[in-house]
Amino acid sequence: MTEEAQPEGPFTLDTAKNLERVRFLEGDRIFLTPECADDFDVSYRWQHDREMQALGGVSYVPTSPERFRREFEDRLQNKNVVLLTIIMSDTGAPAGLINLFSIRQESGTAEWGLVLDQNYRRRGIGTEAARLLLGYAFDTLGLRRVTSETHSGNEGSQALQIRLGCVREATLRQGGWVNNQIVDRIFFGLLREEYREAKARWSGPSSAE
Repeated sequence: MTEEAQPEGPFTLDTAKNLERVRFLEGDRIFLTPECADDFDVSYRWQHDREMQALGGVSYVPTSPERFRREFEDRLQNKNVVLLTIIMSDTGAPAGLINLFSIRQESGTAEWGLVLDQNYRRRGIGTEAARLLLGYAFDTLGLRRVTSETHSGNEGSQALQIRLGCVREATLRQGGWVNNQIVDRIFFGLLREEYREAKARWSGPSSAE
């Protein structure tokens, strides 16, 4: 049996330096900063986090540093994606990624996605990051509809969507395949008027995701 490839180093992670980065969107405990070349090492680690990939609906596939760097650099050049790293305001530690993509200004629509490091789940970090991103999508960009996709194996994501006020719009039964398991693909949507209603209820503390 061939031994499975693992991420190779060396890795560097200067969390204190992260505190000096641009605070594109800022919350109580976190801020969102544009993803940049300095995020390569932690992104490569997350690429090889089996649980993190599975929650995102992606089957685990080992990737060489060279290949991932090419993909990473191409991603940074995509002007139709808002790529943001979630940074803890107190320590500078990276907690995850949140993205707004497939942005269509002419139709006022976009999609969004979120992945969190295992050390920052169930602490309200995902909720806070999502509220910041949705605020940007609706209040700044003026979008009218934002959608997202998760799957039946990610109950935390489904609960987060409901807390945010998103509406479960469709289920593609047995439509996904994650780590050798069949899953349902689940689609959520949020309209501008629904966002405004939900935002009025967001005055309380962020909860569980």
